[in-house]
Amino acid sequence: MNNKSKETSLDLIGQRKSVKCVSIDAGCSLKSKLNAMGLIPGTEIKVFHNTQKGPMIVEIKQSRIALGRGMAKKIKVSE
Repeated sequence: MNNKSKETSLDLIGQRKSVKCVSIDAGCSLKSKLNAMGLIPGTEIKVFHNTQKGPMIVEIKQSRIALGRGMAKKIKVSE
């Protein structure tokens, strides 16, 4: 089964949904920052706040984190 067809960027996921991080399409600096926050491929992400404007709030490993839309666009997820 091909999961590529179900991948999308994190910024498009609605509130109260849980997804799994598939990849991070970013440079070394941003990848390092996200890894330090616990966001690595395979991690479950719960979206708490996403109004499609401004930063979104997600839960990663029982910690809530605010992510800017630019960051969220670079995080590929699947349901």
